Amino acid sequence: MGNAREEASKSMAVLERELYRVKQTVSTSRELQEALKDLVARTSELQSMVNEKHELQAAFNQQALEKPLIPLFSELQGQLEELDKTLDTFRRERSTVKNFLEGLRNYQYYRFDRAKEGATFLRAALRKFKAPAFSVKPSIIGLGDLEGMARALELEALSPTTQFALPGKKVERFLEFVAQRRAYDQYWLSCPSFKCCVKAPNELYVEADNMKLKALNVLSLEAGLKAAEK
Repeated sequence: MGNAREEASKSMAVLERELYRVKQTVSTSRELQEALKDLVARTSELQSMVNEKHELQAAFNQQALEKPLIPLFSELQGQLEELDKTLDTFRRERSTVKNFLEGLRNYQYYRFDRAKEGATFLRAALRKFKAPAFSVKPSIIGLGDLEGMARALELEALSPTTQFALPGKKVERFLEFVAQRRAYDQYWLSCPSFKCCVKAPNELYVEADNMKLKALNVLSLEAGLKAAEK
């Protein structure tokens, strides 16, 4: 197990480095976009000058003989065509990277238009995985008013002062309690198949194994998912 962990760590470190390298390279594309935009704008200005002052045509023709403008543009076209080919190749092959990484995913952020839809999603998840209730406990012992929340929602204690049962019918009230107290990140909802933390009034963070996460993705769409944040 130790050797497998070490091998995986080294291999994933290489992949991480390659991702950062490509991301850094892509970040320079904005400079390329601006440069191409400026080139087109300047060329349009020169064309307008020629259209307005026909006598400039001969002078521009002479400049084209004296300056390497045409060879420069021919080289640029070749470079851009190579870039197009590179991007086309990656568009066809990036699914290899995406499928591998998505096959490892064990967390997801779900953002809904309203907290009510988040409650619908959580109740559906309980039914899907045949769990009678969530276990509610603080993300850090002593953080949040767990006992006050348990009293307000009339929750059954699973362990004194540290863990309570939250049935599906009370999930919406729980989300309302968290929103009213602005107690985001303070509680974990857990069941045997996944666990969840409220990040915002309409945003949930979920951890689950990959297969269960795919099932949760379907449920989130049925509940009215607005966006799945990465």
